[in-house]
Amino acid sequence: MDRVVDWSKWRKTAHGYVRVVPRAGPCGHRWTDNGPGRPWERSVECTCTIERHHLVWVCPTCGVHFAQGCTDVAAWAGSSVPSDLPMVRRATI
Repeated sequence: MDRVVDWSKWRKTAHGYVRVVPRAGPCGHRWTDNGPGRPWERSVECTCTIERHHLVWVCPTCGVHFAQGCTDVAAWAGSSVPSDLPMVRRATI
């Protein structure tokens, strides 16, 4: 099955393509496109959708994990997130 790439979510840099970062996390901290203010990218496995994977942005200021397109942060697979990540540090965008 071929995947369709939404190129509006990517930006070309001198080092290749990187994802476009949301301007701010839902917690209110401002995020930047590069440098120390850029959130980290992760992915988690989840049972709330058929695709079973979500892109996760980790806020560099507070460490909250924000999943795009997720409806149930409690459904994240324990093997795809740090074992000590409490529910209060899981959220959705």
